[in-house]
Amino acid sequence: MRRAGFASLFIAAVLALSTNGEMESLVVPAGETLTVTASATYDTVTVNGTLIVSAGTLTATNAFRIADGAGATGTLVVSNSAKIYSSEGTLAVGVNGGNGLVKLYTNGNICRFVELGDGGGASTICYYSGSGIQSRYITKKGSGTCRLEFNGGGPGFGMVSFFHLDEGTLTLASVDGSDILLSCLGNYSGIHQLMDTATGSGNMTTEGAGRVVFSFRGYSTVSQTFALSTYSRVVWGHTGGFSFNGLDSKFLQVNSPDCFKVGGSPTKFSMYGGWLDVNGKHVEIKDLSGYGGVTNKTTTPGALTLGGDGEDHSLYGAWDWDVKTPLCKIGTGTLTYEGSAFSGRVLVSNGVFRVAALHDDAVYSHYRFVIDDCMGTARNSMQLSRFRLLSGGGDITAQRSGYEFGEGADDRSGSGQGPDKALDGNFATKWLTMKTGASDATAFYKTNCWLQIDFAMPRGVAAYDWAAANDYGFNTQGSACRDPMKWRLLGSNDGETWTELDSRDIGRVTLTRSAWTGPYSIATTNELTFGAISVVGGTFEVLGSVAASSIEQTGGDFRIAETGTLRLVNGEWKYPSFTADSLGKVVSNAAEENNVLCETASFSGDLAVASGVLSFKLPSATTHRLFRFTIKKTYSDTVCTQLSRLMLYDANGNVLNNGLTAANLGTEPEDLDAGKCAYAANYAQGGSSSVKNLFDGKTSTKMCLTQLTMGGDPENNTWRTVIFRLADGVTAPAVSYQLTTANDSTPARNPSVWTLESSADGVNWLLLDSRKPGDFTNPTTTFTDFNGGTPMSFTAGSNMPADDVTLGDGVFLSVAYGASLGMEGNTFSTAGLRVDCTALGGTISCLAPRNGGCLDLVNFPQGTDIADYRVPVTVLSFADRRNFSTWSVRVNGELQGGLRVVCDGNGLKIIRKGMCIILH
Repeated sequence: MRRAGFASLFIAAVLALSTNGEMESLVVPAGETLTVTASATYDTVTVNGTLIVSAGTLTATNAFRIADGAGATGTLVVSNSAKIYSSEGTLAVGVNGGNGLVKLYTNGNICRFVELGDGGGASTICYYSGSGIQSRYITKKGSGTCRLEFNGGGPGFGMVSFFHLDEGTLTLASVDGSDILLSCLGNYSGIHQLMDTATGSGNMTTEGAGRVVFSFRGYSTVSQTFALSTYSRVVWGHTGGFSFNGLDSKFLQVNSPDCFKVGGSPTKFSMYGGWLDVNGKHVEIKDLSGYGGVTNKTTTPGALTLGGDGEDHSLYGAWDWDVKTPLCKIGTGTLTYEGSAFSGRVLVSNGVFRVAALHDDAVYSHYRFVIDDCMGTARNSMQLSRFRLLSGGGDITAQRSGYEFGEGADDRSGSGQGPDKALDGNFATKWLTMKTGASDATAFYKTNCWLQIDFAMPRGVAAYDWAAANDYGFNTQGSACRDPMKWRLLGSNDGETWTELDSRDIGRVTLTRSAWTGPYSIATTNELTFGAISVVGGTFEVLGSVAASSIEQTGGDFRIAETGTLRLVNGEWKYPSFTADSLGKVVSNAAEENNVLCETASFSGDLAVASGVLSFKLPSATTHRLFRFTIKKTYSDTVCTQLSRLMLYDANGNVLNNGLTAANLGTEPEDLDAGKCAYAANYAQGGSSSVKNLFDGKTSTKMCLTQLTMGGDPENNTWRTVIFRLADGVTAPAVSYQLTTANDSTPARNPSVWTLESSADGVNWLLLDSRKPGDFTNPTTTFTDFNGGTPMSFTAGSNMPADDVTLGDGVFLSVAYGASLGMEGNTFSTAGLRVDCTALGGTISCLAPRNGGCLDLVNFPQGTDIADYRVPVTVLSFADRRNFSTWSVRVNGELQGGLRVVCDGNGLKIIRKGMCIILH
């Protein structure tokens, strides 16, 4: 009965015997081989020979014991579609000193506990492609060495700690570069960890060329954290780096700054959703790829440090950055950032931190979407519901002249789910192809699983997108997920020569079914925004356009490419210095290139320009969107005041406040919604004179307020005030305004004294304009604009364009020979000017000296007479030049008395102070 050929008969007989008595146990003695081909249930399954489970589910209610006894060897093989199951029992491999081996080729195996090497035995579990076994945790027992070998599969854990290391060493081995895949399957809301550190003294090692992958595969609504600690009991020996496959609510928490160091050196780290929590640590890795978030959930400062090995790396993907988590660039290599906006601080201390944001629309006649691989390692197909190409005008897929698909992209399921379903505009249908199943996803079919969109003529495309299908998502199906993970977009104008426009091998753990997953930018890149940028060494290199909330430079170099732009947004630039070759070559259209755009044009440190052209393109200062119009007196001190229109204009003469709707009377300014207007109090009104009539663009309606007492010098409570806030879509700054008379009683009811103010918060107000009789021409006819029809400009206010760049007191401006600072319209206000007398000076567009400044001459030639000395700097124009009379002169670090700075043509000259007597 023990011979392999009688296995099925043997099991049937045992099942018959076990129905009326105690449950039997199954024993496979040493030297014997038994094959299970049907489902069966036993109390205990003991294998000291070879047990092959090739069909059905083999259940052991108590335990599977593989190699039980000193010197025993046993092998368990689970293949085809078979499974082993023990919901409350144990899979014990290597028991009482035995040497056990388990080979898993299938998924869905379940044992409540897994124990390895009990009694000093050795054991190995091999996980092949798509296979796995679910347990609460894995315990390494005894002093022997045990192994988990990963060849495309891995265990899934349902408890807090993945491993309990009682004794000895447990090795996690990557076979042929496969991932060491560790998956959390439980719904425990809290912190999971790699090992239980409270008990035991065992150790863990890794080996091989694959990655260590920490994965959350279920319970997307449960907040879970995986705590990664190296301690002294884990030795990372693999070379493939680390990966975290998380969902939106999942965190990988670092409990040691050395978590991502293999052999003492930082290694690469990739993410596919979720968050990396640096947890108050300074975490060093080689490079970062994928998408997800980086955060610090503690109050202790932490940072993510990249590039410590000194080699070149890229940081790309779609990222969310917590403002408390700095990104530190160290090492001598170049780190190229091609990611999304960075809200935290960037610190550059060595090497080059390059921001790449230079792209144009791709323009081709043919676009080919190639799917190279899918998320699930045990999938049986690839599927998606929709595909689209995007340009500035939106989705242009429907404008195609045709489409094609590759061999292997057609529908083999016979259900009418071919590539055309990706183009039918329906989320309820899908493109499904069996050729990309894990079992037959050969190199040929991988490269031939594609969908091509053809246009009659070249079309510009800036982005593309694909939508997930209706089922088989990663969070519910895990290794059977059919979503694309690795793909490419190609462009061609002849259908033969193809250019790769974009490639992704990061995938997306997409929870939502039948929904878009992108879009994915292929050509156009918006301005990249950062939080604070600090440069203490190395180089911050800008290719394209970068905006930052504040910039602090205490060393190193800012390097801006020829068409680069660096913009400071509502912040402060501390100690900027543009050193040699920092601005690229000088171009003719310098007013549009090599610009630093500053919304707060003030500097607290020295501004040094060593080469190229540095110009400032200053936008309008803060544009207020909330306005307050107050009528203080009427033309004839009547008891009524009225107007038909109040219009704000931008610099191009466009009306900015048409179409406002009324809010409740007496609404506080700070509570006024966008696109709304209101009276500041419940004023008495004449007829249907709603406040919104001022902003409907019509003269046939009007605002009319009665019961005024505006004779003499009125108090505030007799004034009549209108507040209004511009609509969200209005962004241009207002520069002028106009009032229009109403239908009768002109000019008696016309306002004669008023103010117009603006505010950002409804609390602090800025006076834009005030008028009284004599300041304007008062209309005497109905439906007439004030001031002879000419809009009234703001006489004060932050809505006026600003062109002045201001350096703080005690700091210096310097421009090297051959370099230029500013273009026409830029004025530089400074109390310090430094000139290298040996290297000569450059050109400044317009210089505005402030009182009490200092001219600092360095490398002044010995023996040169300071009197009548022409300072080697070119200034195209001056503002407030008389202030030079208050400046001191410092020569080679020492203040000089009896000297005066004066303007001399397009330069400066030093003369001696003294009495001048003119004789006639």
